Amino acid sequence: MNKLTAIAIFSTLILSAFSYGATEIESKQAAFYDGQNVIACGIVKEVSRFKRGFYINMDKPFPKQSLTLVAWENDIAEIQDKHGLLDNLVNKRVCAKGVINDYRGRSQISLYNSYSLLVR
Repeated sequence: MNKLTAIAIFSTLILSAFSYGATEIESKQAAFYDGQNVIACGIVKEVSRFKRGFYINMDKPFPKQSLTLVAWENDIAEIQDKHGLLDNLVNKRVCAKGVINDYRGRSQISLYNSYSLLVR
Protein backbone atom coordinates (compact mmCIF):
# COMPACT_ATOMS: atom_id res chain seq x y z
CA MET A 1 0.00 0.00 0.00
CA ASN A 2 1.50 3.33 -0.95
CA LYS A 3 1.76 6.27 1.39
CA LEU A 4 -1.02 8.27 -0.29
CA THR A 5 -3.49 5.38 -0.01
CA ALA A 6 -2.63 4.90 3.66
CA ILE A 7 -3.19 8.59 4.36
CA ALA A 8 -6.53 8.55 2.52
CA ILE A 9 -7.75 5.53 4.48
CA PHE A 10 -6.61 7.01 7.79
CA SER A 11 -8.31 10.37 7.03
CA THR A 12 -11.55 8.62 6.11
CA LEU A 13 -11.52 6.63 9.35
CA ILE A 14 -10.86 9.72 11.46
CA LEU A 15 -13.61 11.75 9.78
CA SER A 16 -16.12 8.92 10.01
CA ALA A 17 -15.33 8.41 13.72
CA PHE A 18 -15.65 12.18 14.27
CA SER A 19 -19.05 12.28 12.59
CA TYR A 20 -20.55 9.11 14.08
CA GLY A 21 -24.17 9.76 14.97
CA ALA A 22 -24.22 13.43 14.01
CA THR A 23 -25.55 15.51 11.14
CA GLU A 24 -23.04 17.87 9.51
CA ILE A 25 -24.25 21.46 9.18
CA GLU A 26 -22.84 24.89 8.52
CA SER A 27 -22.51 26.92 11.71
CA LYS A 28 -24.88 29.53 10.24
CA GLN A 29 -27.67 26.92 10.51
CA ALA A 30 -27.09 26.23 14.23
CA ALA A 31 -30.25 27.93 15.47
CA PHE A 32 -32.36 25.39 13.56
CA TYR A 33 -30.72 22.42 15.33
CA ASP A 34 -31.24 23.27 19.01
CA GLY A 35 -30.98 20.16 21.18
CA GLN A 36 -29.49 18.04 18.39
CA ASN A 37 -26.11 16.32 18.15
CA VAL A 38 -24.37 17.85 15.12
CA ILE A 39 -21.06 18.61 13.51
CA ALA A 40 -21.14 22.35 12.89
CA CYS A 41 -18.53 23.76 10.50
CA GLY A 42 -17.63 27.37 9.86
CA ILE A 43 -14.98 30.06 10.05
CA VAL A 44 -13.72 31.21 13.45
CA LYS A 45 -14.00 34.99 13.67
CA GLU A 46 -13.22 35.63 17.33
CA VAL A 47 -11.68 33.90 20.33
CA SER A 48 -12.20 35.51 23.72
CA ARG A 49 -11.32 34.52 27.27
CA PHE A 50 -13.87 34.43 30.05
CA LYS A 51 -13.55 33.42 33.69
CA ARG A 52 -14.20 29.69 33.09
CA GLY A 53 -12.71 29.17 29.61
CA PHE A 54 -12.82 30.51 26.06
CA TYR A 55 -15.56 31.52 23.67
CA ILE A 56 -14.89 30.68 20.02
CA ASN A 57 -17.31 32.69 17.89
CA MET A 58 -18.18 31.44 14.43
CA ASP A 59 -18.83 33.44 11.24
CA LYS A 60 -18.92 36.89 12.92
CA PRO A 61 -17.60 38.38 16.18
CA PHE A 62 -19.86 38.76 19.23
CA PRO A 63 -22.69 39.78 19.31
CA LYS A 64 -23.46 38.74 15.69
CA GLN A 65 -21.96 35.22 15.83
CA SER A 66 -24.02 32.34 14.45
CA LEU A 67 -22.62 29.84 16.95
CA THR A 68 -20.32 29.92 19.95
CA LEU A 69 -18.03 27.03 20.80
CA VAL A 70 -17.22 26.95 24.51
CA ALA A 71 -13.88 25.51 25.58
CA TRP A 72 -14.03 25.00 29.35
CA GLU A 73 -11.03 25.72 31.57
CA ASN A 74 -10.53 22.04 32.52
CA ASP A 75 -10.31 21.03 28.84
CA ILE A 76 -8.23 23.87 27.36
CA ALA A 77 -4.83 22.21 27.87
CA GLU A 78 -5.89 19.06 26.01
CA ILE A 79 -7.51 21.05 23.18
CA GLN A 80 -4.46 23.32 22.79
CA ASP A 81 -2.07 20.35 22.92
CA LYS A 82 -3.81 18.94 19.86
CA HIS A 83 -4.78 22.12 17.97
CA GLY A 84 -2.36 24.81 19.19
CA LEU A 85 -3.27 28.13 20.78
CA LEU A 86 -6.96 28.88 20.41
CA ASP A 87 -6.19 32.44 19.26
CA ASN A 88 -4.53 30.92 16.18
CA LEU A 89 -7.90 29.50 15.04
CA VAL A 90 -9.16 32.93 13.92
CA ASN A 91 -10.00 32.89 10.19
CA LYS A 92 -9.62 29.10 10.01
CA ARG A 93 -12.37 26.65 9.13
CA VAL A 94 -13.20 24.35 12.02
CA CYS A 95 -15.86 21.78 12.81
CA ALA A 96 -17.20 21.10 16.28
CA LYS A 97 -19.09 18.02 17.35
CA GLY A 98 -21.66 18.22 20.09
CA VAL A 99 -25.18 19.09 21.11
CA ILE A 100 -26.34 22.58 20.23
CA ASN A 101 -27.85 24.34 23.22
CA ASP A 102 -29.51 27.72 23.51
CA TYR A 103 -27.85 29.94 26.11
CA ARG A 104 -29.45 33.35 26.61
CA GLY A 105 -30.84 33.33 23.10
CA ARG A 106 -27.58 32.22 21.42
CA SER A 107 -26.57 28.84 20.04
CA GLN A 108 -23.56 27.13 21.55
CA ILE A 109 -21.68 23.83 21.62
CA SER A 110 -19.50 22.89 24.58
CA LEU A 111 -16.15 21.33 23.69
CA TYR A 112 -15.32 18.70 26.29
CA ASN A 113 -12.13 17.31 24.75
CA SER A 114 -9.78 17.68 21.79
CA TYR A 115 -11.86 15.24 19.74
CA SER A 116 -14.83 17.64 19.83
CA LEU A 117 -12.92 19.99 17.51
CA LEU A 118 -11.52 19.43 14.03
CA VAL A 119 -9.42 22.06 12.27
CA ARG A 120 -9.72 21.78 8.50
